[in-house]
Amino acid sequence: MSRSKANSPNAASKRWNKGKVGTPTSAADRPLTATCGTEGCGIPEAVADESDPTLWSWILVRVNGSIMHGRWFCCAACAYHGMALAELRMDGAPC
Repeated sequence: MSRSKANSPNAASKRWNKGKVGTPTSAADRPLTATCGTEGCGIPEAVADESDPTLWSWILVRVNGSIMHGRWFCCAACAYHGMALAELRMDGAPC
């Protein structure tokens, strides 16, 4: 049995990549972080005033075992970024 052209690995790859071909960009060419434009995003827990209404919808991130103390983030995307950084900075791990 021969494969039809539509089901060939090349055709499947093109469908998956939405027609894009060529060599992918290396990870080193892409920035690792993006800077948040929200004032105070990533502020340390010790500095923030929890009674401040501007923090009421923010997310506090604390990671057990991390040398990075708790921080307040403005949205889920920033909080995920903060969690990843805190996990990289575990006690005894190189920073």
